[in-house]
Amino acid sequence: MQVSAQGGEPKPVAMRFDDQTAESHRYPDFLPDGRHFLFRRDPKGIWAGSLDTPETRQVLVEVTPFVYAQPGWLVFVRNDALVAQARNPTAAGQKN
Repeated sequence: MQVSAQGGEPKPVAMRFDDQTAESHRYPDFLPDGRHFLFRRDPKGIWAGSLDTPETRQVLVEVTPFVYAQPGWLVFVRNDALVAQARNPTAAGQKN
């Protein structure tokens, strides 16, 4: 959901996917520009989205808790190990 800085009613963030599978979209984490965000799409992994366009991109196939940490790290769990992967915030939507 998003709401204007001036207030008002919350509205859904528009997101488009190639498949129409209904699953949950959770745990958004905004990138430094404040317009792009990462989120978990169960059971399809970690994805990137934007407040400015409905386009989405898969970033990782892992369905895991994650966080974007400055100055450019995607931190997540892979095979029971904590992983910190370097990530350019302007290219966060590129799949690895």
